Amino acid sequence: MNPLSNTIRDMKLAPMREVSKTLQIRWYRCPVDKKILRSLMTPDDTRGLFMALGHLGLWAATGGTTFYLFSQQIWVGFVAALFVHGTVGSFFTAPHHELCHRTVFKTKWMNEAFLRIFALLGWNNFEIYQFSHNYHHRFTLHPEGDREEVMPATPSLRALYLLQLLTVNIFGGYQSKGIVPTLHNFVAIAANRFDNPFNSWGEELYDGYDEHRRRASAWARITLLFHAVVIGGAFAIGQPILALLISGSRSSPICGATLSGADALWAEKQRYGFP
Repeated sequence: MNPLSNTIRDMKLAPMREVSKTLQIRWYRCPVDKKILRSLMTPDDTRGLFMALGHLGLWAATGGTTFYLFSQQIWVGFVAALFVHGTVGSFFTAPHHELCHRTVFKTKWMNEAFLRIFALLGWNNFEIYQFSHNYHHRFTLHPEGDREEVMPATPSLRALYLLQLLTVNIFGGYQSKGIVPTLHNFVAIAANRFDNPFNSWGEELYDGYDEHRRRASAWARITLLFHAVVIGGAFAIGQPILALLISGSRSSPICGATLSGADALWAEKQRYGFP
């Protein structure tokens, strides 16, 4: 489960179906020329393929190298390669943001295909993220309508937590989802339990949106089935290391400097307003 913010715990939360109709935020619109903004946001199939296939290719190369070193029992090289492979794989949780916005590929099916590929390998429920992220943009940092980012937040500098971010993240924490909470969350969603589907969101997110809820549960089941097949297949052929290299290549549950670690160390402070 994702730890709920204390700010949210003390609030009486209405269903988002109601909030979306009543909450009005008076935003300041930055004076940016529409043509310039549009040119900066133009999707490009070639550029998108270069980045997506480049990332997947690098992951495959580091995975292949790690597997070879493991099979040859070159242990020092194996540990070093595993760290690199885990670092590359940890960033599988990054592409889903722009892919969910459909701003990467001009061709729609390519956006959808790569969204699902990265979501599977990165243990992401893109259905939940895509649905909730809409509210994050509409009501950014207003807890009545945005529970993706809730302020105030206090980043942790605990030694054990930082060690997990740079090695094997087991228990996770805020903005960092380790092995245990990730599995717990996917099993809960697959069982149609939405008391804490993502960050500080609760049951109120899907109240009245049965179809979106069903799709989120379906993707959780697909993800669990995919990784069960990968892990089971790896053990069946006598190569359990493949389970680690494939199903372990996500933001946290593998040796490596993680995207969560990068967030904790530098990216998140920008959200929190720290220098």
